[in-house]
Amino acid sequence: MAVFPLLAGGCAQLDMIHAEIRAARGEIAVVNRKVDSTRADVHAVNQRLSQVGLKSGDEVSRTRADLQISISQLMAEMQKIQGQLEANQMRMTEIDRQLGLLKQRAPQKSSNGDTSKVSSSGISQLESSLQTAQEDFSRGRYDLAFRGFAEVAAKDSSGNLAPLALFKMGECRFAQSNWDEARTHYKKLLRDYPKDSQRCPALFKLGLAHERQGGLSERDATWSQLQKSCPGSNEAQRAKEQQTSGK
Repeated sequence: MAVFPLLAGGCAQLDMIHAEIRAARGEIAVVNRKVDSTRADVHAVNQRLSQVGLKSGDEVSRTRADLQISISQLMAEMQKIQGQLEANQMRMTEIDRQLGLLKQRAPQKSSNGDTSKVSSSGISQLESSLQTAQEDFSRGRYDLAFRGFAEVAAKDSSGNLAPLALFKMGECRFAQSNWDEARTHYKKLLRDYPKDSQRCPALFKLGLAHERQGGLSERDATWSQLQKSCPGSNEAQRAKEQQTSGK
């Protein structure tokens, strides 16, 4: 997932980012409908399975086995769809961040009237490092991506890119099933940048990391904080759905 290079006064780039946001929102809506449809299918199969359970006989046993296979297939499909939803939500979060940075960025005048090349150059270098790390992450090179994100987080004194870099550091470890270290980076983001937009996906993934290790009470406490901190967000909705469905 590439990061847009930020250009001062880039009106055309603003239009591109707005178009990307609209496209990402459209994709999220499509995946949400798929999730709802798959959940309905699972519910219907579960109902049929319950009805079959009241009967007996070889034919019923075969039907029950077929229905259980159907449930397994539907659950696998739901996991796949939810993975797509998560990827789209992360993409939209990053696009929103890039849009915010572009709007905040204004050419700064030096004493002789020229724009400040030092500041602009420094930010561009960090953005390039972030983009490279993103590409490594998308290709499954998690250790290499982690080092790239760590470098950005350490060098970004402005705090514009560090929250995303910290979140992605957690994502690298999450992808490697290193739940303890993933939680460490999500918590650091929440502690150091409590008002940043990355807090919503960080709270969601922190809850998932707890869940992966059987910490359901910790997951619920984290997701309760998510509901309060990010009401109406995609992450809050997903957390609510997963708690309701018992996953």
